[in-house]
Amino acid sequence: LNYTVQIYSTQCLYFNEEIEDFRSDGCQPGPLTNTSLSHCRCDHLTAFGSGFQFFIAPNKLNILKAFQTLNFKENPVVLIALSVVVGIYLLTVIWARRKDRQDTKKVGATILRGDQNGFNDHFYQIIVLTGSRSQASTSARVFLTLIGEGGKSGPHELEDNNRTIFREGGVDTFILPTSRHLGSLYAVHVWHDNTGPCPSWFLDKIILQDLSDGKKYSFLCQRWLAVEEGDGRVDCLLSSATDKQISTLSQVFSSQTSKAFNDGHLWCSVVGRPAYSPFTRVQRVSCCLSLLLCTMVTNIMFFGREADFSKPPPVDILG
Repeated sequence: LNYTVQIYSTQCLYFNEEIEDFRSDGCQPGPLTNTSLSHCRCDHLTAFGSGFQFFIAPNKLNILKAFQTLNFKENPVVLIALSVVVGIYLLTVIWARRKDRQDTKKVGATILRGDQNGFNDHFYQIIVLTGSRSQASTSARVFLTLIGEGGKSGPHELEDNNRTIFREGGVDTFILPTSRHLGSLYAVHVWHDNTGPCPSWFLDKIILQDLSDGKKYSFLCQRWLAVEEGDGRVDCLLSSATDKQISTLSQVFSSQTSKAFNDGHLWCSVVGRPAYSPFTRVQRVSCCLSLLLCTMVTNIMFFGREADFSKPPPVDILG
């Protein structure tokens, strides 16, 4: 017994003049609806119309049978294309695995030396964000002083002997012990000694958190600390940013765009993945391969099906 199944969906809409959009409130398809006629039943007298959506049946596809009958001499393009894709994937996975191992060393906080005078029983978390632009990292020694209503800390070097810090697009976390509570923080003085092969540094911002009361402070910089860039200075005094400064259009757009590309975009995040993300580069590369292969299979399933389908004539809008 041979039979043909044609699946379609239909919808009755009316134009709402108040919102200037088509809505379906109070309208539904009637029992006389078929592939060439729309029967709409509405409880209000307005201009309405109908739309059809047909579901095209895909081609029959048997992957195992297709590979069993595949002949390299007759169709070498398929095997060559698959070999190239798999080869690129394996090479990318090797690179991604190495980068993942490097990223694990970047995660975690580094405990700094406390003040030399007195007992250090107050702690501050310091998060330093280096810009993502080219050559934003620095080889110089970076120093910082916290300034609050209760005084200021001594100069502290932001250092880590176990890993490389202040890399391009990097996020480095430090724990700073101080001998006294500094109160509400309103400024940070940061500078470097301009040493090393690449001392120029583009500092994005610094986020401080008083671990005793949990208060957070943001200090926006977004400038070069370099002799040959900007104003030529290697130090800056940053004031605590207000909520209005943090929520400006330029600031939100910049931070959200960077986050979307480096962590949210599947393909771009393979390169720009932040070290703290649990979604590894190897996993992202594998997802890219799965997406590519699924797209290829979907194209095979519906290749040439438009020739077997004739779209019905449009339905006139009735009054």
